[in-house]
Amino acid sequence: MVAMLSAACANQVPLTGGPKDEVPPQLDTIKSKRNYITEFTKQDIDLYFNEYVDLKDGAKQIVISPPLENPPKISSRLKKLSIAFADEEILKDDATYVINFGKAIRDFTESNVLQNYTYVFSTGTYIDSLSLSGKVKDAKTGKPKEDALILLYIENRDSIIYQERPFYFARTDEEGNYRINNLRPDTFKVMALLDENLNYLYDPGIEEIGFLDSVIILRDTLTSGINLEIFKEADQASYKSYDVLSQGKARVDFEGIVDSSSIRLIDTVDHLITYEEDASSLLLWYRPRGIKSLSYEVQRRGILDTVQLRVNTRNIDTLEGNISMTGPKHSAKIGLHPALPLSLGFDRPVANVNPAFITLVDTLGRDTLSYGLDTMEEATMTVALRSEWPVEKVLRLTMLPGAITDYYGKSHDTIESYVRIAQESDFGTIELSMVNFDSINYVLILEKDDKRISRVNFDGAVASSEDIITFERLPPGDYKVNIIFDEVPNGRWDPGDYLDKRQSESIYELSLAALRANWVLEEQINIGNLSQPRPSTDEIKDLLKMNRKEGR
Repeated sequence: MVAMLSAACANQVPLTGGPKDEVPPQLDTIKSKRNYITEFTKQDIDLYFNEYVDLKDGAKQIVISPPLENPPKISSRLKKLSIAFADEEILKDDATYVINFGKAIRDFTESNVLQNYTYVFSTGTYIDSLSLSGKVKDAKTGKPKEDALILLYIENRDSIIYQERPFYFARTDEEGNYRINNLRPDTFKVMALLDENLNYLYDPGIEEIGFLDSVIILRDTLTSGINLEIFKEADQASYKSYDVLSQGKARVDFEGIVDSSSIRLIDTVDHLITYEEDASSLLLWYRPRGIKSLSYEVQRRGILDTVQLRVNTRNIDTLEGNISMTGPKHSAKIGLHPALPLSLGFDRPVANVNPAFITLVDTLGRDTLSYGLDTMEEATMTVALRSEWPVEKVLRLTMLPGAITDYYGKSHDTIESYVRIAQESDFGTIELSMVNFDSINYVLILEKDDKRISRVNFDGAVASSEDIITFERLPPGDYKVNIIFDEVPNGRWDPGDYLDKRQSESIYELSLAALRANWVLEEQINIGNLSQPRPSTDEIKDLLKMNRKEGR
């Protein structure tokens, strides 16, 4: 017996402290202020739990509906959580108040979260019991919108969202879902708002908004599936700020998409402006000799304003270095299609090209190729060489100093690069058959690896019963097409306008089958099936009928 006890004592196991606590704090209903009280008069609310609790991110997580004019003081100490109303706060008559704590309440030791605990009271004789639920998505991407506010108003006038707080509201979760409980029977104006400054009012030009086309009538049933799409209104591009990148180059940022009317130079100074398609900024190139500032007219919140760009900033490098080539603009893996020009990108606007200093040589046969230059546009940063390229050859491109001169009169050191000329069979073709369209305009944008490849405007008013849009000479790979219902029309996607009661233009992203070399990928897109509400990913897949052919 003694031997057995000795053996047992030798196999010692370290103490673990028991299983990890994974249970959130539980409300002590006996000590706590009773929930769902009617005829409530303003008083402090104390809630007790079975363990020490902590509040985290309370300003964002805790939602009180209807909103209070003065934020209450909500604090925790040991096992108690307290809600103290401000002395000047006046509660609404015959209103049901809901305090939703979201993810704010957690235990002190392991941070286990008590999810969406709500405290409800009514200043009237009964608790309202109706509810409203749905989802909020981004109008352009279709992705769920987290932390958006759903706002309910009893009045239906347009100006109310600028002037008054809502009667009820809730916040969306990470999946864009929302639910508002304990609503009274009434007629409500429903809005969505990404409230950047947490004032429960709509601030145009700063915040995103969504709205229903009609009011919601709540009676005696639960209402679900009330979905909204949220967007940022954009009229004429509005100036935001500028940043001097170097002495001779500045970036000017706007709200909205810029075009040639977005900015106008007042000073008579040599300059160039370059834009990126569908971008909200532009690059300003100027000759910095003796210039301290530049005066420009821009639109700021719809008002014509003059801006001084201070361009003599200290510790900013000058553009005294050479122009650099950013590389040939074709598939580095496959090579250049034999029927396409050789496009060369540069990091500054190109002012002049001297073909005498540019040579293209077949590295195997040592033959020098002749070529022509495509017509150059002002403020271009691309040079295109065109020729009858020899298939399956590797060309050596040599540019001696002086071949390219930039806007500042600078050139470059000797540049040497190699270009492989591919076969036509290395590429594929995509044919999109468009059926069941109506008379509006559409924009089709073809993308690969999230980069725009091509854009086509498609006019349903003049199209035949079935039109085919063809994209040729494409490298193999995965492509997708964005289809914009261009109702404005201006050739791009436009967000909605609240006061004009115009929703955002519909846009759909369709993933195509993989394109293979020497293939013609044929897909039929039934535009008639693309309609609001935005279809799910699985529904979009069903909209495409794919028929692939090799060769042709």
